[in-house]
Amino acid sequence: MTLWLRAAVYAVLFVFLSLQVVRGETCILPTETTDPILISISYDEPQGMVFELDINALQSLPLESFDTSTIWTDGIQTFQGVRLKVMLDCLNVESGVLTLIAQNDYSVEIPYDEIDEKGQLLAFARNGDLMTLRDKGPIWLVYPYDQNPIYQTEKAYSRSIWQLDSIIISR
Repeated sequence: MTLWLRAAVYAVLFVFLSLQVVRGETCILPTETTDPILISISYDEPQGMVFELDINALQSLPLESFDTSTIWTDGIQTFQGVRLKVMLDCLNVESGVLTLIAQNDYSVEIPYDEIDEKGQLLAFARNGDLMTLRDKGPIWLVYPYDQNPIYQTEKAYSRSIWQLDSIIISR
């Protein structure tokens, strides 16, 4: 092997190992962060597989937004974030149950087969501003309530967890 080829192989290997990414069909999730962590996503099995995402990691994913009213706010709100389905696609999750946990330990469970690719949004911004703990952030799982009556049910409202800081995926 020539010196140039060996150097190229080592360079590619170094870049691959130093990036430490999980590749999905639509995104790349970094496994290291330097900013405050907004949400932690882990699997109950195998142990040790944890993704801690900061605002930069979330903003690097395919983003969506929608306008909707909520039962907790006044008037139409604009939410921006990452669809829950997109996040799960990034992690190659295709089944199981998600347990979503808020900072106050409130938790909800959502079976994978009830995740709608045009439904749940992991919103980190509302009306153009990043959400804080005081205004239901940093992450609020919201539905486009005004777009479909199935999102105007007690089930959808109870799953609209705010101050969300972790998701545990059970397979």
